[in-house]
Amino acid sequence: MVFKDAIEKHSYAFYHSKPFRTLTRKHGSEIITVSDGKIILTVLGLPEGDNRSTIELASDLTFDPIEIVMNESEQLLCVYDNKNIWVYTLNEEGSLIDHTIKYKINLFLESDDHILQVIFNNVSKYQSEIVALTTKKIMAYDINQSSLHRVIPFSMATIFDAFDCQVIDPVSICFASAYTEGTKNNPQNDLTLLLLTSDASLYKIYPFFPNELCVSRQWLTDLFDSTTMVFNSIEDEQIQTEFMDSLEITALLYKAEDPQSIRVKSLIPRNLREAKIAGPICIEIFPDELYSYNATKILPFPNDIIAVVFDQAIVLFSRAVSLKMICSKKIETDESIQLLETIFINSEQGSILTANIHPVTFDSLFVLASNGAILQLDFSLWMSSLTKGLETGDLSEFIELCQNERLPTDVINLGKTNIIEEKKSLVSYHVRSRENNLFFAWSTTDVYCMYAKQGKNDVVTVVQVSSTTDTGVDEDDKTQDTKDSSDTRKYRSLLVGTFDVEVLPQLQKSLAKIAELNQLVRKLPTTIIDEKKATVDDLKLTHQLVDLISTGQLILYKTVTLLSNRLKMMVLEYQNQINTYHQVLLKKDRILKNFLKLKATYSKICDKQDQLLVRLANAVKNTEILESKSNSKSLSISYQENAYFKELARMKDFVLRQESELQSLTDLLNDVKNAETSIINSRRLEVINSSGSKRTIESLKRQLEEQGVFISHLSDKLRALTIS
Repeated sequence: MVFKDAIEKHSYAFYHSKPFRTLTRKHGSEIITVSDGKIILTVLGLPEGDNRSTIELASDLTFDPIEIVMNESEQLLCVYDNKNIWVYTLNEEGSLIDHTIKYKINLFLESDDHILQVIFNNVSKYQSEIVALTTKKIMAYDINQSSLHRVIPFSMATIFDAFDCQVIDPVSICFASAYTEGTKNNPQNDLTLLLLTSDASLYKIYPFFPNELCVSRQWLTDLFDSTTMVFNSIEDEQIQTEFMDSLEITALLYKAEDPQSIRVKSLIPRNLREAKIAGPICIEIFPDELYSYNATKILPFPNDIIAVVFDQAIVLFSRAVSLKMICSKKIETDESIQLLETIFINSEQGSILTANIHPVTFDSLFVLASNGAILQLDFSLWMSSLTKGLETGDLSEFIELCQNERLPTDVINLGKTNIIEEKKSLVSYHVRSRENNLFFAWSTTDVYCMYAKQGKNDVVTVVQVSSTTDTGVDEDDKTQDTKDSSDTRKYRSLLVGTFDVEVLPQLQKSLAKIAELNQLVRKLPTTIIDEKKATVDDLKLTHQLVDLISTGQLILYKTVTLLSNRLKMMVLEYQNQINTYHQVLLKKDRILKNFLKLKATYSKICDKQDQLLVRLANAVKNTEILESKSNSKSLSISYQENAYFKELARMKDFVLRQESELQSLTDLLNDVKNAETSIINSRRLEVINSSGSKRTIESLKRQLEEQGVFISHLSDKLRALTIS
């Protein structure tokens, strides 16, 4: 909760009204954001009010980047768009120095050639070599040597020539290595560059050497041993011949004097160091629905798993790694990939803009859709089973999961964010967009994702996406299907059995056996045997002694192993207890903080209750006094009130009855009026059409006029008449 509070204090840094890109450094508390021509470093966890929590690294960017990437050592930051590549130096994590050095890479691109993706080659010296994919070629630049001249060019025309293909739309590249903490990458993956095209065709370049190779001696040994082992296991002479290039290259590398600085150009002949683009790699199973989708991105997972991002689906494949280096156009790749999992995105959520691997656990994907939806595809259940099986050699659990119709993958809806309008890509075909649009931060136990809530101008949502502890659901976060890290798991001891039951009996048996062996050894004669004069009995005696000593050594080894395993278990239990103790301390601080808040609230409520009790007592006293003084009046008034109430009820009933009768009369009058009007109209028409009626009407008019004159005369007489 302390780390989450630090994130919420910096929520202003996670909302942007203009296009932005963001990355988080390894420790999880330093966030780099590029927006509006500036590169800003946000440091979490500093005291409140510390102005060093926001550091401006650069303010001279003249373009909006399509992506930002860091090398594995996090000493270089690459910012690029479709035409520009700028590289900035970074200080080590925790440093508050804002000084950086900028390198501009000059690609000299043609007008119809555009940059699609840039990655770092992490086995190059100082990890300073970048690999750029454009619509026409693959280029590598060693910043340590020059920012003007490329060191490795690969033209897409080689694919045209090799596969008679006139149209190829490259979209993404990646090295086969997945640099995860605690995961050992094999050298072959470090030298394998994978290329993805929009039609989901997968190509590879192996070996893809940097200008200057920087590895360990163990790395070279592993590369040489694995290649030699495969070569010796091949019985077919033709395949052995094709494998000779691989053996020669690894042998030359193995003989290098300084593995930290191997200039490939001077060590390996040109015909061997410049590998060919091989492919397309065979896909054993490919769903028919994917043929109508566009592939946009390729991502490497641990254990030789790769994810291919389509505009409506995410597909995971397993690579069958081939150690054969292809330096000749005549040799085809024998590598293949097998479908593991396919997740289709609902069309209501729009199309997939991009996807990124979990920055800490590397066992899930975060997908950003065009309608702003953020999805987490959690593969941890079956990926952990695969990792465990590869470590122990027992893949039965993973194979059992594969027998089901679908692998156990969880699709979690994290919410929706604002999709900021950006400039359209210069590339003519469909490519990924909105890279690095999700903020991440993590502590030693919890990982959080931050994004601006859709429809809210300044509301930032903080969602916990993974944790090393079992957590409960917070009421405030139920609508977002998120987890709260405020609860900790119960303590469970890692010790299996007790020392007296599990270890002590074994030790006693071992000591007894050693004592028995000691007695047998003492019974043997102590003689010095001359090798030249040794007899058969002497050799038997020596053999018997060697057997006894070997048995004793095995018993001692078993005893030491037993004690070592117990000590390792105790060390793990000690670490477990320390972690639990720290969790209890954190929980204690939270509980104490909440208790103090509740105590203050309880005190305020008690004070208010005391005041209300005093006021209530005064009101009761006043009521009793009033009742005692006006008891008789209260009775007479109550009678009058009852009479008034009854009279009002009668008046109400009378008014309702009168209203009902009035409504009935109104309806009756309307009916009569309508009837009379119809009769009068009909009679009027008859009279108008009858000539006799016309004469009668004229005579009646004259009579009326005469009567009117007579009435006027009478009126004058009446006015003149006076009554005394």
